[in-house]
Amino acid sequence: MENLLLYKFAGSTLQQYIFFAILASSGIFVVKLFRMVIFSRIKRIANSTDFDIDDLIVVSFQNSLIPLFYFFAVYLSAGVLTPGSTTARFFNYIFIIVVVFFVTRFCISIIIFLVNRFWLVKDDNDRVSSVAILFDMVIRIVLWTIAFLILLDNLGVKISGLIAGLGVGGVAIAFAAQSILRDIFNYFTIFFDRPFEIGDFLVIDSLAGVVEHIGIKTTRLRSLGGEELVFSNTDLTGSRVKNYKSMQERRVVFGFGVTYQTPVVKLKKITVEIEKIITDIETARFDRCHFHKFGDSSLDFEIVFYVLSGDYRTYMDIQQDINIKIMLLLEKMKVEFAYPTRTLFMQK
Repeated sequence: MENLLLYKFAGSTLQQYIFFAILASSGIFVVKLFRMVIFSRIKRIANSTDFDIDDLIVVSFQNSLIPLFYFFAVYLSAGVLTPGSTTARFFNYIFIIVVVFFVTRFCISIIIFLVNRFWLVKDDNDRVSSVAILFDMVIRIVLWTIAFLILLDNLGVKISGLIAGLGVGGVAIAFAAQSILRDIFNYFTIFFDRPFEIGDFLVIDSLAGVVEHIGIKTTRLRSLGGEELVFSNTDLTGSRVKNYKSMQERRVVFGFGVTYQTPVVKLKKITVEIEKIITDIETARFDRCHFHKFGDSSLDFEIVFYVLSGDYRTYMDIQQDINIKIMLLLEKMKVEFAYPTRTLFMQK
């Protein structure tokens, strides 16, 4: 019996394996007891509060750290095995892998929660969801890459050459995908700077439309004619964009001309009457009306007023109302609108 207990396998005796099994079982029991008694109470307290962060910590602790505690109990029990034996080295390697895996997963869950909770601004369109997905992907790639390098370093692999290779590969990929990366960076510029949002009416150079979608690479507008306009985010941020959705009031300048046969008294009265016409409109603010210049075929007036709304339909309704009232005014005053004419005076 004594010889059986001293039988060695993978560098450790059967007696050591028995002690290891007893200690590991005891450790697992202690962790399970902690989970059932203490941790369950902590979980109930966290669920009773109105905060989100404590619920996240409890869930992340339960999904990532509790399994790590189970393995940690097994790893500590492996201390009774012969140091340097095959089994002891196996547990060392497994311990490193498990610790890196669960700690990385715990960090990812906390960081993603903090980014979504305190950084990304919630609104009514789909921009936040797309940014959250992108951030989630970037955070996971970066942290898992770092975890992989840490794991290799702790397993005795020289990672200096690997890091250099990744650096060269990263530069090559960046050159190959620079237009895509530029669009992605400009997407973040649009997201955080917010020059426009979904539903805004934009004019970009000679094109105009309502914003329907702001994507990671492109932004799409629906033109007044119904067709879809697609702009890369790089082109959009590099253009002069007019955003009419944020307009609080609209400045309007227009003019008309009357014939040269119009008496000066009537010219003065026209400016006064037009001021009354615009002042009587509640959603408009009069600025000025002047006999502007002597045209080739007309005496030209220039009128400036403000529409107290950014809505285009409101502006057109007011402009129409003013135009009709000016026509009625000139008809009443027996003043004629001028149009290009040529008068020939013959003298004997």
